[in-house]
Amino acid sequence: VLYPPKDYGRMMTAALRGVVVCVLAVDPKAFHDCSSTPFCRAHLGVRPATEHVPRARGPVGWEDGAAIVPLEGGGCSLKIHALASLAWRVRVSCQGDRFHAADLALPRLTRLARRDVHAVAPEEGASGRAHDVRLRAPGLNADLAVHLDQVGEAPRIDIIPVALPESGPALSVNAQGLMRAQAPVGADVTFPHAEGPVYGLPARGGPLALERRAHSTEPGAAARAAYRLYNVDVFEYEATSTRGLYGSVPVLHATSARGDVASALWLSGAETYVDLWATPQGGSAAHFLSEEGAVDLVVWCAPDLAGAVHRLVALTGPPPLPPLWALGFHVSHWGIHGVEDARAMHANADRFGVPLDALWMDIDHTDAKRYFTWDSRLWPNGSATAFQGELAARGRRAVLIADPHVRAEERNPIYSQASARGLLVNASGAGEPFLGKCWPGTSAWVDYVNPEARSFWADLYTHPPPSAERTAMAHSWNDMNEPSVFDAPDVTMSKDAVHTHVDAATGERMAVRHGLVHNIYGVLMAGATAEGMRARGAGADEGMSNTPARGSGSSAGGDAPDADPAADGGSSAHGSEASELSHATRLRDPTQDAGRPFVLSRAFFAGSQQHGAVWTGDNSASWEHLGASMPMLLALGLGGLGFAGADVGGFGGGDPDAELLVRWYEAGAAQPFFRSHAHSASRRREPWLLPRPVRKLLRRLVQWRQEIAPYLYTAFRQAAAGLTGPGGMPCIPPEGDLGGDVGEGCLLLPPMRPLAMHYPTDTRCTGRDDHFLLGKDLLARPVTAPGERVAHVCLPTAGHVRHSSSAVGESGTGQTPPGAADSWYDAESMQLARPHHGWVRVDAPLGRLPLLQRGGSVVPRRWHPRRAASLTALDPITLHIAAAPDGTASGSIFLDAGDGAGCGITGVWQARGLGQSAAPWILDFAAYGEGPGCGCALHHPSMSEEGVVVERIVIATAATVPGRHLWTSRSQSCPADLSVTYDSGMDAEDGAPHFRWTRSQHLHRERKRGDRGERSDECVTQPLVVDGLRLPLTLAASAASGRANAAAAGNGSSSPRGGHSRSRACLRWQVTLHYAPSVATNDANGNDMNGSADDDLEDDV
Repeated sequence: VLYPPKDYGRMMTAALRGVVVCVLAVDPKAFHDCSSTPFCRAHLGVRPATEHVPRARGPVGWEDGAAIVPLEGGGCSLKIHALASLAWRVRVSCQGDRFHAADLALPRLTRLARRDVHAVAPEEGASGRAHDVRLRAPGLNADLAVHLDQVGEAPRIDIIPVALPESGPALSVNAQGLMRAQAPVGADVTFPHAEGPVYGLPARGGPLALERRAHSTEPGAAARAAYRLYNVDVFEYEATSTRGLYGSVPVLHATSARGDVASALWLSGAETYVDLWATPQGGSAAHFLSEEGAVDLVVWCAPDLAGAVHRLVALTGPPPLPPLWALGFHVSHWGIHGVEDARAMHANADRFGVPLDALWMDIDHTDAKRYFTWDSRLWPNGSATAFQGELAARGRRAVLIADPHVRAEERNPIYSQASARGLLVNASGAGEPFLGKCWPGTSAWVDYVNPEARSFWADLYTHPPPSAERTAMAHSWNDMNEPSVFDAPDVTMSKDAVHTHVDAATGERMAVRHGLVHNIYGVLMAGATAEGMRARGAGADEGMSNTPARGSGSSAGGDAPDADPAADGGSSAHGSEASELSHATRLRDPTQDAGRPFVLSRAFFAGSQQHGAVWTGDNSASWEHLGASMPMLLALGLGGLGFAGADVGGFGGGDPDAELLVRWYEAGAAQPFFRSHAHSASRRREPWLLPRPVRKLLRRLVQWRQEIAPYLYTAFRQAAAGLTGPGGMPCIPPEGDLGGDVGEGCLLLPPMRPLAMHYPTDTRCTGRDDHFLLGKDLLARPVTAPGERVAHVCLPTAGHVRHSSSAVGESGTGQTPPGAADSWYDAESMQLARPHHGWVRVDAPLGRLPLLQRGGSVVPRRWHPRRAASLTALDPITLHIAAAPDGTASGSIFLDAGDGAGCGITGVWQARGLGQSAAPWILDFAAYGEGPGCGCALHHPSMSEEGVVVERIVIATAATVPGRHLWTSRSQSCPADLSVTYDSGMDAEDGAPHFRWTRSQHLHRERKRGDRGERSDECVTQPLVVDGLRLPLTLAASAASGRANAAAAGNGSSSPRGGHSRSRACLRWQVTLHYAPSVATNDANGNDMNGSADDDLEDDV
């Protein structure tokens, strides 16, 4: 494969001319903080004068199910209503208000508003003062109290947990900071019981827990410490920056010592500062301050951090389940020039056996930076369309950049049409488009505030410009959408620029100042992009074919971890799949992904998770930025944006050395979004271009990412809609109300989580920003410093949080009793970790991510690497079962075709008796169909008759029998016989026959050796591997139809979403493992001499 192209040097020189513009335009010293921002410096930390305090003009009244407190002056009133069973919304509305930024960015909040708020009688909780009112909404776990001593006083608002009224308010809104008559608006929020950490306010650098300044009256103290939330393009930002980066989520989660949480979400699209300090009483307080707009605040309580984040996501909108390929490995580099360069990357991935799911095209693929076009010199004669077809045929995707700026020239059809229709942002008072400098040179910007402009942008994905060559086939990357303007202060659009808003009810058009909507510009763009791609997927033709190979077992292809097929001129590691391409089943156009588009956006706001993924922007190739990526991504997850990643290897800052690059791949492979991306001034660093020792390490890490895809995909399913509720049945909550405190499995949680989310009271570990949980069962501790070869991992042992449907206080904080500690196992060797004072040493040579699996968990994995993750959707599963100290374990899996087509299936495992030599080990499985009329079949053209199966079970246990070890023996080889019994658990009533089979397996375990090599009487407690299984997780379509119909007929009830039969499983089985003394019942091949051979048993199953 020729690489790089012959004219690479000339193309690099041309690209670097544009680099100088970027670097010169984004000096970090040019960005503001509070002390250099006039409105913040003048107001923050200074309590307003008496004339600026909003005073009540009358007692609490009622209007359309909301409580109303009329305020003096300006025709304003304080409106309070409940949002579903999740939170309270406190909002100031004034006569003449016609536009609220929050209504545009988060229309969902309006739909969640309830009309059944009522006042509680005085004896049930009001203080007895004449104008005090305590508000309550059925199902909401906290009351809202409006304290008003008398008419003419300033109101104060308290949020009081229903179950713990005696503890006082969990959150208070101070009326003195509630509203100012002048332009800046703000609110003081006090968290009286927040002795623990306070989290939130992404995007920013610094530690995960926010830094609180000491309570001080010193002038300027607040201005120096305030966090800035203002979306700006900061190239190679400081890793500890609090000045504001690419996106803003103005949310705070304040934790108490016992783990419960009070949260506040400030809804403003304007430049915002947040001052956070410790109160003299031991709690925390914050002051939200925005340059303009209206006071709009959402507040809630939760039993723990997981519940608080669930409520935030339920309020702002659950994310869509991404297509399976989006969770794979992505490669991008600013400087991929032309079709031959791209084809070389595509071919080298196969040649060197590196799984690859997407190739990304930066601005250089376009014709003179006109988006939705291709440069015909670099992509001639229809090669762009052909290349995307080549990618699709190998299970891969193309992702193309599309920025909000438009080259300002009449021969650009996007500019000419948008300008003629008034769909561009206008300059202040000019009536002409706002113009500034960006990649194309002089540019205009699409006005996403205008619904007509959003529709225009969305239509570009279904009807691109006439000269564009099938650009709309690819998925989308929205960059520079803060918006970035090179020749402007703060490298962004003037606050005086003018947008056009169209009232949906009246059609009235109104001018809106950019300063009012700046922070929501990016989320509006991402939403328009996602809408266009969904429409494209719904109406896509099936003109292309996808040909994923369908293999089973080791025949799926892929080389061993230590193999290098190119070392001797060998063929592709995935060449065994090539012969299957000619007869593989024709599928739909894979670039459409059946309505599951992929959108990556750099700018974001609360609710951006509804549209796709985000990333941490233009980081640097440094150890400091590698370390900073963990708390940054965790903070994004706590802000509701769980699908996030950092550019692996660093975008700017030069070239990482081999050690830094390998360590970054280790961390990136365990993070939600996994993409290698770099500046055009950096050397190309795709894995196949690197020296062989480095290439082998990176390939193995990318393969490992593919191995854990079933577990990761299941975690994304929980983030999107919950996973399993009581009894293991899928969570399918009522539309519009995702509930408050629900079962743990139904919580909408990010895939990447801080330890505090599940271990809030373990203060030893929760402050470790270099630790994180992937789902709830895998604990990662990436190496973030040079020269380290051993990682010290803090094992949380304060009791795994067990959520219940109760509110705060009804059953404590929802945790297990003290001392009910979790055990942990090395996730690769499955050896039990034996901590010393809560810490364990884990070997961490280059290429090995320190990773542990929680005892009591079942983690599904796939052992056979493919060239792309999308080809693994139907491959066999291996279960890694780590027993809890009591011998139990549980886990879930979500299965579908990976692209949104057809039905989905949630499967649940429950194990018991693990590690007990005197009792059988039992593993139960139940599967539930998700979707109208769905059973346990995945209707996919490439599905084999047996469906998706479990091919291997790996079980790790601790010796749990008092005074004995499972493998203790004085024999030479510590042998034992294992009898495996499979029971389908189905009968005629379920519409399927009842199957049962038994097989035997002879085990040998090496004897344990002492520190000096001497032989011990105790045998090594190695994990048990049961191989050669074909346990079904899905059913063939022919077998499933009758079973699904029988289950549906016997159900009698359906989900509020309609059509989901989930009260009964559509597939069940049980595996029982028995240990017996060693006897010669097996032949040389391991077959049971008294039973059928494996092949016959397979047929019976």
